Amino acid sequence: MLTRKMFYFLGLITLFGFSALGLAVIAVFQSGSPWHIFTEGASPLYQAGRGVLFGVIAVLNLLWLIHTPLLGTARSFFSNLIRDAELRVPDMLFVSLAAGIGEEIFFRAAIQPLLGIWPTAIIFVLLHGYINPRNWRLSIYGVLLIIVSAGLGYLYEYVGLYASMMAHFIIDFVLFMHFRYQKQVIDE
Repeated sequence: MLTRKMFYFLGLITLFGFSALGLAVIAVFQSGSPWHIFTEGASPLYQAGRGVLFGVIAVLNLLWLIHTPLLGTARSFFSNLIRDAELRVPDMLFVSLAAGIGEEIFFRAAIQPLLGIWPTAIIFVLLHGYINPRNWRLSIYGVLLIIVSAGLGYLYEYVGLYASMMAHFIIDFVLFMHFRYQKQVIDE
């Protein structure tokens, strides 16, 4: 069982560890300063708007899928995981922000230019454990997450890093809030 402290610890590792590792990969394998990722793309305000739009559309699709009868057990798993950790709104804000920043720097800005959008999206979802041969229902959710992750890749590629960070933050935060505060779910 993950506790609130464990979520914070994982958030700190994601924010600082993934960001540092991503910047190191950029410094070694890409030309120029690794800091260029923060200045490329559209204006930050435009990026934020596009990120919000993508994040809302993506999370609505994820919520629709997770509430189909087919994914009742996956929904129960997520709800119980988040509820058991007793996360509060500031906890969910921090973890969502940490994931949005750290994972986007590492996966989109560092790994994606080396491997491409779709391989990076697949690796991202595999590392999160959403593709599981022993749980085909969770794997269905994982396939949609691969599409969403690729969408984050295209958002980074064509709009900028802040757009993918914003979208990632919104997706994570809305899902955290939904699973934390929805009514108790009975396993189907």
